[in-house]
Amino acid sequence: MRVNISYSVELGDVPDEVERMLVECDKKIRAIHDDLVEVRTLDPLEIIKELDIIRIKMAHTDLQLYDCMQILSGYVQAMAKLPMLKQSESPDGAPLSEENHDE
Repeated sequence: MRVNISYSVELGDVPDEVERMLVECDKKIRAIHDDLVEVRTLDPLEIIKELDIIRIKMAHTDLQLYDCMQILSGYVQAMAKLPMLKQSESPDGAPLSEENHDE
């Protein structure tokens, strides 16, 4: 059974969090590839068992990639909804002083 786990990060940290998730997916995909290369040397019955394991790993990784897509979709929507006023604030949310506007 699949369940959703949620946690919060700052809006600006979403791309970094998705990047971390994608690096994890990349490692899993590379490991799956290595498993697939190795499985070809086994006897047919072992190949069948191992292919089922590989398919399950691929399905889990696919779900993680889907999560990344959903997170990024939400991020894009949130960024599009930010009022123009947000652009005149510093990254910590404080208004920029007049001298900072010239930078």
